[in-house]
Amino acid sequence: MFILSSKFINPNDDLYRYADRIAPQQGFCDIICHGDPFHFLIRGMGGEKWEYSAKNAAEMIKNSSEFKGEPIRLIACQTGAEKDGLAQRLADLLLVPVKAPTESVYVNAIGII
Repeated sequence: MFILSSKFINPNDDLYRYADRIAPQQGFCDIICHGDPFHFLIRGMGGEKWEYSAKNAAEMIKNSSEFKGEPIRLIACQTGAEKDGLAQRLADLLLVPVKAPTESVYVNAIGII
């Protein structure tokens, strides 16, 4: 089986380059991706964009090399904005607490700003 990292971003994306600068939070597995209240958004190398539902995202996270069943911290814009949105659905599917931003997240060379 192919094991993914927890960075669901193409390597040409600024977020990918700066993801390692995000300070980890004790006890959480960081999942880093573009997002909206109901989807992971993954941009391809040629500018194409795919949306992944909570069910698809849960499978991706389960196959991530970093996820070991601990609580999740999503570093993905607006994924916690809706009460029954992506973060809550992931928590229900993965049976772990999920912390997610309600607003946009900005990451640069020094980390989350």
